[in-house]
Amino acid sequence: MRIQENKYFKLGKAVRSFQPGIFQSHLRIYISTMMTSNIEKTPCWCFIAFTGGRFLMKYSQLTLVLMAGLPGAGKSTLASALGRELNWHVIDKDRHKEVLLRQGVDEETAGRATYELAFETAHAELMKQQASVILDSAALHTFILENALNIVESVPNAPLKVILCVADRDLRNKRLRSRPLQITNIRVNPETIADYLRLFQHLPPYTLTLYTINPLHEYLEKARIYLLG
Repeated sequence: MRIQENKYFKLGKAVRSFQPGIFQSHLRIYISTMMTSNIEKTPCWCFIAFTGGRFLMKYSQLTLVLMAGLPGAGKSTLASALGRELNWHVIDKDRHKEVLLRQGVDEETAGRATYELAFETAHAELMKQQASVILDSAALHTFILENALNIVESVPNAPLKVILCVADRDLRNKRLRSRPLQITNIRVNPETIADYLRLFQHLPPYTLTLYTINPLHEYLEKARIYLLG
């Protein structure tokens, strides 16, 4: 598709004034809408790379990403990396919960409030800001998936994509020991990978399962391809 400025494209000044060497390898520019022969006014992102004197473009739909996995499985690390890589908004539910708990709110109320805030924020980012969202949550309970599905149903042409991060118990515990103490009400700690996966049987069949024992750059690339595919 040829880049042009018309009523369907609103490109930033950075694209119009792009010169090699000024920007990093990838320039992420939001395009408000695009028009093709079979898709009308579909929000999208434009990834522009300058390589050998040519512009390469990659589009992806406005997307809600639901992270899943137990503490120590690497989901927050991956969510943050994807947020930086794709310039998508990351909602870290646990940070909001910690603030409420430190203010004296009881754990049950804080948990409920932070989930409600996370869902409201995700919906607002998708609808009003026209920004793709990564919701960083354990997704252990079916109501989390149900709310995510409800959100995408209200946003035209926005798919839900789910990423399940998996790590064995020894690795999860090792990672948790190296972190500052975090407040969580998740008490399950399955011994085997099979037991771990059974906790997430409610996730949809299109879920991408990543084993995070490998270096981050390896599964980050798999996640990126899944989200932009």
